[in-house]
Amino acid sequence: TNNHQSIRAQSLFIAFPLLSKEMSAGGEAAEGELEAVRKEFEDDVEALHSYNVKIVLRKSRVRSVGVSVQFPAEYPNAPLIVEVKSSTLPDEVTKKLEKAAEAEAAKQKGTIHLLNTLQFLKNIVFSNKFLSCTDEVKRIKLRAEELKEDIFKFSDKNGTIKIAAKENQYEATVRITVPDNYPDEGVACELLKTNFNDGISRIFTNQWNEGVRRLV
Repeated sequence: TNNHQSIRAQSLFIAFPLLSKEMSAGGEAAEGELEAVRKEFEDDVEALHSYNVKIVLRKSRVRSVGVSVQFPAEYPNAPLIVEVKSSTLPDEVTKKLEKAAEAEAAKQKGTIHLLNTLQFLKNIVFSNKFLSCTDEVKRIKLRAEELKEDIFKFSDKNGTIKIAAKENQYEATVRITVPDNYPDEGVACELLKTNFNDGISRIFTNQWNEGVRRLV
């Protein structure tokens, strides 16, 4: 297991430069901060130095990122420098994670904020189920803008897309749920409400489930 973790971490951090103290941003973390990170993230810590910290945040095969943190010379009066890389998520996603982490760090400047910033990032990676399908969700949202008569509701925390569609006298409300292990595990499709008869409803449900089964 340790070997697998090491291989996985190397693939995440392959884009990070090797840093020495001389190459760092000039600031340092206190030993107490580093110990708190060690206790919180344990085996997910890849580097723990006063000038540079690297950890892996992994919720699933796809929702996995490597985080590298440097300390500016004015730390903690200046916010941390955060870099996020991933071999499975789009660059657009990792850049947004970087900006979110640095914005969170900026709110806490003046106090030590290494652990809080890393916990903030972990919460996003572990709670946002749409991270593993951002491109697909984006296309669905564009489609939703075109279908103005239909109602789309998105919940990244629950990983659900609720669609209320209407065509002539027929209507249906469907909920699609993205699992934590997507795309290795298929989405769940549930017909919540419709005025189709039971026979037609069963046909639709069976077709959805069979389609998902074939795609996984």
